[in-house]
Amino acid sequence: MRTIIIIPYRDRQENLEYFLNHSVPLLKKYISNIKIVVVEQVPGKLFNRGLMLNIGFQEVEGENYFTHDVDINPLEHTIKDFYNKHINENDIMGIYTSQCNTLGGIIKFKKSTFININGFPNNFWGWGCEDKDLQNRAEFKKVNITKNILNNNPNKENYFTIFDDGGREMEISHSNFVYAQWKNLSDSDKEIYLENNGLTTLNYKKIKQETLMEDVIKITVEV
Repeated sequence: MRTIIIIPYRDRQENLEYFLNHSVPLLKKYISNIKIVVVEQVPGKLFNRGLMLNIGFQEVEGENYFTHDVDINPLEHTIKDFYNKHINENDIMGIYTSQCNTLGGIIKFKKSTFININGFPNNFWGWGCEDKDLQNRAEFKKVNITKNILNNNPNKENYFTIFDDGGREMEISHSNFVYAQWKNLSDSDKEIYLENNGLTTLNYKKIKQETLMEDVIKITVEV
């Protein structure tokens, strides 16, 4: 069973080098048949995390998937205790997620589950809210959601090495929609929204693909 870890990326070279040197060897030690995919967005627009994750899912075939931010590095026991936890069809497991009832950070799911919710939204530019949109999609599709370590856990450093994520490009135009307006939509309107914003509506240009190290590739895209 092939496992894909997708890392959305731009302008975090120091974080990426640390992840490659420290996290990748541990992930490969405990997760069999693994492929790590770094999806880099070229400059020119605000960063779009959800779109990068959708592209990674589209580009590399697997059965189990993780979305994994590049500045979060699991310790060895964290991988052993959490990353190989079994998930079923229609499950999403948060390994390290926000206290704000979202599905960001590090989550695990099966291919069919991500297809069912049509992935992340493609139109959330700048930092934030795409992870809340994913939680809304999963809840609407009655996906079983479990979470392990939240970012307000005072002992999180016992599980991860986490770097400062400063320098984010802020864009808050979607926050009111995902937190306030979504719950007021009818089920039919929610269904239409999901069908028209996600994996089925991807639009990007693949610039290049390169091998960073064994079992790790980087795909550079223009969106």
